[in-house]
Amino acid sequence: MKTYHKDLGPITASSISILVPVFAFLFAYLMLDRVPTPMEALGSAITLIGVLLSQVGVR
Repeated sequence: MKTYHKDLGPITASSISILVPVFAFLFAYLMLDRVPTPMEALGSAITLIGVLLSQVGVR
């Protein structure tokens, strides 16, 4: 049985775990029509920017 988490590396693995709340807001909007508050949207945007910046040069 192949385990893929060993191939990710610590930066990518932590970036994926940080994105969980962002995707929770996205799915809540798409499935439940729940619009995030401005503070939630700002937090998600900051998280996405941080993950993108951390991934620059990783590959």
